[in-house]
Amino acid sequence: IRLKNGWFFSDCEVYVDEKGSGLYYLCFDFGKDKLDAGTQIFLSFEVKRENQPDNAIYSKHPNLLNAYLSQLAYIGDSQKMGFGRQMIRFKLTGVFNLPSERIISASYNMYRITSNCNELEMLEITEDWCSVTGGWADYYKTGKRKSYLQTKDSELSFDITEIVKSWSDDKTGFKEHCGLILKCVEENHLSDIFLTNDCRYFNNYTKVVFS
Repeated sequence: IRLKNGWFFSDCEVYVDEKGSGLYYLCFDFGKDKLDAGTQIFLSFEVKRENQPDNAIYSKHPNLLNAYLSQLAYIGDSQKMGFGRQMIRFKLTGVFNLPSERIISASYNMYRITSNCNELEMLEITEDWCSVTGGWADYYKTGKRKSYLQTKDSELSFDITEIVKSWSDDKTGFKEHCGLILKCVEENHLSDIFLTNDCRYFNNYTKVVFS
């Protein structure tokens, strides 16, 4: 919702009431203190893919299920979610069959609504993970930093050239399948709201330049 002072507020509870014969009522509770004259509410409904690749994990909700269905991810430290990170899968090298020597550059491009954290990093994930059931409590293993970005901009572009080249050399496809995890360098920093791959307001995309 957008409050009359211009601020955006995305925190709400959704309740489902089954009425029978395939009919359901959805109740969106934003809290009584948020709804007053001049408040605008935006609702959208989309068919979600069950194989959505991204997943968000949060320290205050270590066993959270189906976080991949959300169009927003909270990266950093938020009062409600705790420390937040976003896990991102890719499907590039196996589809296009590009040898690493032909890859000139590669970048992952995304958008955030707020700009509190000015140092972001992407780490390599070194084990398989599940978009539906994976959570903070799984303690997924990570490797070295593969991209670093220092900026306050809303539109972000992470250089992932070297990791994409290594994925091309991995004929098993396992490294690319595990993907990368996005986090704040200093995780006690106030969180930012990122749009996920499933959001239609801004299409996150990977750009690969090759010869």
